Amino acid sequence: MMDDKQNGKTSEPTDTAIGAKKKFTPTLVVPTSDDFDSIAEMKYLAFQEKTRCCVKKNVVAETRKSLTDTASKHPRKLEHCRIVKSDDGSGRVLGACQVQLPGDIGDLSFPPSFRHKTLPREAYVEFIACHPDSTGMGIGSAMLEWAASFAKENGCRFISLEVMAANPAVRLYERKGYKVKSDPHADECDWLFAPCFVYCCFGCTYCSTKYMEKNLEDHESLQMER
Repeated sequence: MMDDKQNGKTSEPTDTAIGAKKKFTPTLVVPTSDDFDSIAEMKYLAFQEKTRCCVKKNVVAETRKSLTDTASKHPRKLEHCRIVKSDDGSGRVLGACQVQLPGDIGDLSFPPSFRHKTLPREAYVEFIACHPDSTGMGIGSAMLEWAASFAKENGCRFISLEVMAANPAVRLYERKGYKVKSDPHADECDWLFAPCFVYCCFGCTYCSTKYMEKNLEDHESLQMER
């Protein structure tokens, strides 16, 4: 993935609480057009540290347009997204996760050549993001659980994602059954130019990514153990 190349891939929530958090049970729902503004704002805040240098400034507007285009041109793809809203009645989006299934078009905010192309029986996490004020509430874990179950239900054998190599969220993904692997989508050009691309386009902070996969048969076994 480069899952959210423009906004920094996954804004990978660590689920590590800072201070006391009130008890919160995440409820995942399919977004509607009424949620697009809040999703765009949440993603901007979640990926803010990675949206500097050559990245366009109007990230919120671009994200909103991408969501609107997806809803109008590829409504089925929007059904493969889940959001978590605040329970205070404000409707504020606290987290979101988009899964790309085989046959889905890639992220419309990227040029066609940059969009992920799924392998047979692969599901791909295009982005997963939490509002910075909502980490440690179980939202990231709930969205990862949904993504794996949703992919399994739709006949996929494995689910993949990409994450900045230095991002602490790598540990969360590992706890959830993801393993670092060699990217089967990459070629020689990717290996050669990816570090420069990542550094220049993702905030001049990171210089490499990790490709991670989860075997969905392992996911089913973990669920049975629980």
